[in-house]
Amino acid sequence: EDLPAAELWSRWRRLGRVRNSFAAIDQRCAKAKTGQQRIEVALGFHNVSVIASASDQVVSDYRQRRFVGRSDERAQLDRFLAASPGGTMVVLGPPGYGKSALMAQLVNHLPSNRATLVHFFRQDRQSTRDVVGFMRRLWHFLLSEIGDGEGAAGQMSLEELIGRVDVSWQDWKELPARLRRPLVIVIDGLDEAKDTFEPPWPSGLPDQVHVIATCRTGTNCEPPPYLKTWLTKSARIHLGGLKVKDLVDWLSDLFGDLNESERAKLPDLQKLAEEIEQRTHGCTLFAQYLMGDLRRGIDNNQSWETILTSAPPAFADYLRQQYLDF
Repeated sequence: EDLPAAELWSRWRRLGRVRNSFAAIDQRCAKAKTGQQRIEVALGFHNVSVIASASDQVVSDYRQRRFVGRSDERAQLDRFLAASPGGTMVVLGPPGYGKSALMAQLVNHLPSNRATLVHFFRQDRQSTRDVVGFMRRLWHFLLSEIGDGEGAAGQMSLEELIGRVDVSWQDWKELPARLRRPLVIVIDGLDEAKDTFEPPWPSGLPDQVHVIATCRTGTNCEPPPYLKTWLTKSARIHLGGLKVKDLVDWLSDLFGDLNESERAKLPDLQKLAEEIEQRTHGCTLFAQYLMGDLRRGIDNNQSWETILTSAPPAFADYLRQQYLDF
């Protein structure tokens, strides 16, 4: 039966784990004249397919790029998904160290027998940054995986969706029995969402439900305060710099098509990798741009020493010079 607007609004507010993150939404809701208007403001009419396609495009973009190293981290993720009964893992690391690339690599190799929701919060894709839009997409996805029929949630009205949310989240202990297949939720870039938010699920996830999230930290890998709830009862990976052997593999791929005379312009790749690791501290993004400079320089008959010498020594300066004010 139809629920009164006041009851629908009450149900939304009972999802209190995310309420504190939406001060701006609460202010707009306070100005609404009716309960129904408040719900419309709070949830919005986000196009779930548009948000999903934006994240899918990010994964597709990363699929076109080289991915090297991170064998230890990938093994940790594989063990987490295979051995643990269910739970949350948070991947932490400074900007530019390859968190998003690692998540895209993980998604590309997940077995097809897992139901997977992938969401990339990205500053350059505004449709992905709205937390409420993400929540709506998450609920649609969950409802479609607990036996309500493929796509059923996408056909629900706003009132029907909110009415089913309590049913979907009321008892996570029973969720595995209702799932048609194991569930993996991948959330990249918590720091790039418009608002900070707490995980909208219990701290102890049941069997067959895994959440993997990433977040930017400082260079000391100290997590920001708002991650406290995310890290409760969670495994974590601290993403460090690429190793010299990873950079050697990268250089071998990058310069693999050079002829003998062009190859003679370069030193031993081990030595070159050590030089790059010393300058970049293994930062993936820094190494990517530096290697791009090396390739262009070698193609234009520049010496590798000149290229490395002219490169900014500090990571922040390099990022600022290349493409953003870091």
